[in-house]
Amino acid sequence: MFESFVNYTATISGPIFLFILTIYTIILNTIAKFVLSYMDKSKHSKMPEFENLNKYEIAVLRGGKNALILTIIFDLYYLKNISLKRKRKQITISQGENTQKPENPLEKLMYYHVGVETYAKQIFKNLHIEPELRAIFNSLEKKHLRPSADKIFKNWVVVVFVILLILFLGITKLYCATVLNKPYAFLVIFFGLLSFFSFKLLKPKSNIKTKLGKELLKKLTTNLFWAKEDLKSNMENSKESKIDPAIIFAIYGIDSISSIDYFYDFYSAFPGTNKSHNSFIFFGDDGGCGGCGGGCSSGGYSSGGCSSGGCSSGGSDSGGGGCGGCGGS
Repeated sequence: MFESFVNYTATISGPIFLFILTIYTIILNTIAKFVLSYMDKSKHSKMPEFENLNKYEIAVLRGGKNALILTIIFDLYYLKNISLKRKRKQITISQGENTQKPENPLEKLMYYHVGVETYAKQIFKNLHIEPELRAIFNSLEKKHLRPSADKIFKNWVVVVFVILLILFLGITKLYCATVLNKPYAFLVIFFGLLSFFSFKLLKPKSNIKTKLGKELLKKLTTNLFWAKEDLKSNMENSKESKIDPAIIFAIYGIDSISSIDYFYDFYSAFPGTNKSHNSFIFFGDDGGCGGCGGGCSSGGYSSGGCSSGGCSSGGSDSGGGGCGGCGGS
């Protein structure tokens, strides 16, 4: 049967085969999109209330580990627990003038980590917060905002299966071309591009969020846009912001402070960290970037979420999160 299929493939002219391969790829991607959507059961779940979230959780949801780290740094910087200094052409971080030690476990880790002056970009590699990160993953999974490790693996199986089906047809035609001594360079390039297109279209990196998680992030960025403008106005006029600046930073990333002179040193220390560099995730350990925070501050939604200094003990398993993030995959 396979031999008959190969012989039939060999009879198809090059232009017609490329057309068939294109239609075949479109159909596969459409089916895969449907399957991935069907497998996402979060659409049947209720969106969590803001007061049941915290900034560190949503930071991880939007960007992963480095998003979490960057927001912790920003929060401590705003509270003057840490300070930034320019050393030659690099930025270093050390403990700041505020001697009141943070109480949040994540912030404690950061505060003591910079007890010895540390290059800013090295923190993303050297700060070990895996247990705390895993606790946040578990909390997000329970709220149906992040797929479980098993679900992430199944998403990848679908994506890889589609790529293999495309490659199977392309390689079959390539085999025929080599046997018949026909040119095949354009064929290799074409089905390579189709495979890459499918890979990008199915967005395997976006699988760290469920549909409900994506809707939550969209709702936050839409409904709290006023807070971003309010932060800029208040910092320029030396007024207290209505919402904890770390929450605003968490929702919109480092771009939220790009035009605020007060945060110039911080922004220049971490340029471009809103760009996503998420590693491909098979079992839930992402090293990506970005991040976004929700939750509640003493000036935010209610006292049940995050305090102005970070995350209260009643928020979730471990603290909340932030935005931005950079560094390796």
